[in-house]
Amino acid sequence: MTKAQLALPAIGKGPFPGVLLIQGSGAIRISPQIAPYLSERGFAVLQYDKRGVGANYTVLDPNVWGNATTNDLIQDSKKALNVLMQQPEVDSEKISVIGHSEGTLQCIGM
Repeated sequence: MTKAQLALPAIGKGPFPGVLLIQGSGAIRISPQIAPYLSERGFAVLQYDKRGVGANYTVLDPNVWGNATTNDLIQDSKKALNVLMQQPEVDSEKISVIGHSEGTLQCIGM
């Protein structure tokens, strides 16, 4: 798995409903405003970098990033969903998945 970030609500007691954000075809995560917006409203939000992407959304390995298949990305999103479901702060019965652009294909494939 690649680097991931879990944003938790600052107020309230968990477990919180969870949201998995799946980015589109580029190296940049879904709009940086979405995770804070959702966590401020009581959701635990997990977002993760795509294969071959590192700090500041730079492509670390063009071969890994450029050659990842849709199936590879679906498998990555399934792993991320599993990670989110295992967090003690997250209610595993209340999870939503939000995909953008190519990320919607991963939602469908899950």
